Amino acid sequence: QRERSGLSTLINIIIGVVIGLAVSMLLILPARIQTETAKVNEKVSEYSELLSVKTADMQEQAAQIEKLEDQVEQLQEDLDAYTGTDGALAAYDQLLEAVGLYMVEEPDVMAIADSLGKIDEVYVAESATDNFRNVYMTIRTLIGPDVSTAYYESGMTEYNVGNYTEAINYFQMAVSFNAEDPKALYQLGEAYYKNDDMEHAAECYNQILELFPGSNIDIGIFIAVLIAVGIFILMNKTTLGYELKACGHNKNAAKYAGMNEKRNIMLSMAIAGGLAAIGASLYYLNGGAELAWNTYGKLPDNGFNGIPVALLASNNPIGVIFSSIFLRFIDKGGYNLAGFTAYNEYVSDLIIAVIIYFAGFSKLIKDMISRRKVKQAEAVAPDNAAEETKKEEDDK
Repeated sequence: QRERSGLSTLINIIIGVVIGLAVSMLLILPARIQTETAKVNEKVSEYSELLSVKTADMQEQAAQIEKLEDQVEQLQEDLDAYTGTDGALAAYDQLLEAVGLYMVEEPDVMAIADSLGKIDEVYVAESATDNFRNVYMTIRTLIGPDVSTAYYESGMTEYNVGNYTEAINYFQMAVSFNAEDPKALYQLGEAYYKNDDMEHAAECYNQILELFPGSNIDIGIFIAVLIAVGIFILMNKTTLGYELKACGHNKNAAKYAGMNEKRNIMLSMAIAGGLAAIGASLYYLNGGAELAWNTYGKLPDNGFNGIPVALLASNNPIGVIFSSIFLRFIDKGGYNLAGFTAYNEYVSDLIIAVIIYFAGFSKLIKDMISRRKVKQAEAVAPDNAAEETKKEEDDK
């Protein structure tokens, strides 16, 4: 029994210890866990704050790096702008080369244009100094007409063989050097049209309309008509005109009739010279002609054209009005013929020559017929005189 009671006591002690430990775990462990959790959360917050600071520092450093990279890139662009192929130094080199080429005795305008073409136009418009821009525009203006003509002729060569893409490039260069050249602008529009680029063709045609908003007929045509009518009245309704025509037909007969043939010859030459001067004045004062020193390309051509005009009109002042308009239409048609077809513009000169030859031959044939009739009348005249004499004798 004692052993049992000792065993029971031991068991009760063990059970008490177990119960005590269990109660301790239930009461002490949650508080401990809560304390440790609080410490862990504190550490997490601390590490989060440190991480945020590091992240902010890294972002700031990344922004600074990006800013530095932009500055380096800008500095490189500035350096390229001064030393690159399209930079300021290169532009100055090309401009100096163009000026040097222009200063020689016989400048090569195409070489000058090539040097100017290597200069970036955006740089000239936006970044160049005023002195640079003034020199550039002065050289470009001086060589502009000659370069434009050279590019225009090259463009016409390509246009006539059907190579419209190359023709467009040449005509664009011609227009860039002389924006107010209607020929180059018109042919550029035609090349666009032939190349099925209707939008750019319409732009070119609109530019031409802006250059010539109204009619290109000036008062010169009315002055010319009035002069023609005045000469007709002078030659056919006045004594002076009769004397001038008489001296023109036969100065000896006019002298025999009591006319001053020398005075009339000099007066006719003065009138002819005055009419030629008026024609040249109207040509150059209408605002549409090129005022250049190369008059050898214009005045002799228009002057000699007056000869077939007068021949076709049979020296009639009123007929000259219509014959000049007729021949001018043929000449202008020949000019446009080169732009629309493969034929050369000088075909019009051939047509005019054929017309003049036929007009001259008709006058020659008419004179031959008149002379033959005169000879026939002179041959018949003696017979008629003999018959009249015989008839008078019979009547007596």
